[in-house]
Amino acid sequence: MAPLGEGRGVQNREFKKGKFGSHSGWPTESVVHKIIKTVKKLLEKERRITYRQIDESLCIPAPAIRKILHKHLHIKKICSWSGSVEIGVTSCDPESLELPSSATDLRDGSWIMSGISILKDGRSVVEVYGVDLDKLKEGDRVGVMRTSEGELVFYVNGVSQGVAADDLPSRVYAVVDLYGKCAQVTITDSELSAPDSERSESEVEINNDHSMMTSTTNLVTNLNVNMYVNNTNTAIVPQNTNVTVSGADRLQFYERCGTLVKLSCNNRTAERRRPLDEFNNGVVMTHRPLRDNELFE
Repeated sequence: MAPLGEGRGVQNREFKKGKFGSHSGWPTESVVHKIIKTVKKLLEKERRITYRQIDESLCIPAPAIRKILHKHLHIKKICSWSGSVEIGVTSCDPESLELPSSATDLRDGSWIMSGISILKDGRSVVEVYGVDLDKLKEGDRVGVMRTSEGELVFYVNGVSQGVAADDLPSRVYAVVDLYGKCAQVTITDSELSAPDSERSESEVEINNDHSMMTSTTNLVTNLNVNMYVNNTNTAIVPQNTNVTVSGADRLQFYERCGTLVKLSCNNRTAERRRPLDEFNNGVVMTHRPLRDNELFE
């Protein structure tokens, strides 16, 4: 087996420390448990960690840690990344905005739902609000709306979570942050419910569950959060009779997005390029502001 460290010398030093089996080249039970314990401890303090942080904690070369996490997960199931998705609105224009690495770093009039909290310009304003987004499962729906009264309302699976904020600016864009267990989100208009055989190739939802390796699914759940724009379901969402969303003006993600995001399906699907490696740089925004009472879900 190829060395797990940076060269044979590094590997031999690791053998002497008892960190890798001298014959198999595989990590010993003790080092696997140490890595799991260290990752969990680091995640308690920070939502995003790096290989270097694990390296500094365990004194194991970062390349070795990377190979352990990526090549040996089919034997040792490493703890899953925490969190799933963040969603909200911002008054910042995506055309001129320098996107931060995380949606919670947005400023200048930004409201983000993270977990069960609401943050305004990065500071918590509502500690406990609605369903915990970190507990979303594949296929769940999350949404956000600015009402005609300037109120901010979030939706989970079509159910309003109540007013999260008021006095919002008249011009706000929806923003989504893909991180943790969330590897992909898709905007799907409610009327696009025909079988795949009747839909154009650009409208067929991407699902890369089968393209991810078994070892990857042990670390990152490929959470595909369905999103759609709904202005017709008056039983759940306030109806705005003045809003008519034409096919040419359907909400989509703006082409300028996080560096680790890949857009597809006419910019209506956003997918993290390397969900195992990075939490950061997964922010996407809508290409136009939300209309009054328009639900982005």
